Amino acid sequence: MSAPLYLRIDPHCGIPLGSQIANALRLAIVGQRLPAGEQLPSARALAADLRVNFHTVRKAYGDLEAEGLLEFRRGLGTFATAAQKPPLAELGRLVRSRLEALFGELAGLDVDAGDLERLVVAEVRRLKPASSRHT
Repeated sequence: MSAPLYLRIDPHCGIPLGSQIANALRLAIVGQRLPAGEQLPSARALAADLRVNFHTVRKAYGDLEAEGLLEFRRGLGTFATAAQKPPLAELGRLVRSRLEALFGELAGLDVDAGDLERLVVAEVRRLKPASSRHT
């Protein structure tokens, strides 16, 4: 692995840890922050770094292999594959899981849905990469 792999997971957000790991890796691969051919840490090493069970990471790796985003090479390790742009349904699933976590965190607060929508749209515009603003 040429650069450290930084993943942020939140054990308190309500999304299973394995799903968080798979989602973070999926986004890193699709966003080419983890380029094709890049070696990932072993499941055991990543589990130790994240302080989660080895089987949680192994399941996330297995799910991504089934999707064609990771490749296991016996005796060599786990590698990212060339990722295609994710289908709209996959993006929808990722957005939905993030919004569900946000709504869970905001539970109990008297937040106006319109205000929340405006805030989310403003943040999307702010975070959108400059290169894709004109497309």
